[in-house]
Parts: sequence; structure tokens; C-alpha cells
Amino acid sequence: MNVKLKNGKPASEESILTLESALGFRLSGSFVNFIREHNGAEPEDNILRICDDNDGGVNQFIAVQEILIERAQIENLPVNAYPVAWAEGGNHVFIDEDQDGAVFLGP
Repeated sequence: MNVKLKNGKPASEESILTLESALGFRLSGSFVNFIREHNGAEPEDNILRICDDNDGGVNQFIAVQEILIERAQIENLPVNAYPVAWAEGGNHVFIDEDQDGAVFLGP
């Protein structure tokens, strides 16, 4: 599925390094490549099948400068995980570096 993105701006190398320092680990390489071009971007309408009777979509990607703030508000997030997008229904999309940069839909 190709989804067009709008209103994204390149994340600075300084903001990426600042986030990595605050988290205490390196961000997934594919995510760093993405935010170098699409930091805070909004996708066009999109629908993802979650299971047979449920679907959802990504509303907006979280700007690098807001990831720590958003992360602090999420309970029970794995230690080496961080939110990267807001999804339908108040959920987040997050990356877990303990699981090789796998992407999850969660709290």
C-alpha cells in the first residue's frame, strides 16, 4: 500500500541525536531515514486490517521533538520502545528496539 504524506519536514540530525541520548539507545535505522524526510507528517486517509473484525489507520506521525513527551504518557510501554504515530481510537504505533525494530499498534 502506498500512502501519500503531507506536511512533513526533515528532522535535524541534532534532534535525532538528542532523542537517542534521552532514550539511551539508537533509533531504528529505517525510522531515522523516514524522519529525515517526513518528521511529523500526516498520511492521506488509510485503513489497516488489524484482525477479521477490526481495522484502523494512522492519523499522524509524531514529530521527533514530541516523542519523549508522548512516551511519558503511555503506561506499560516496553523499556526500549517509543511511539512514532497516533492511530485511530487513541492508540499509538510504536517501535520496539528490543524486538529488532518491530512495529506495533498499542496503548
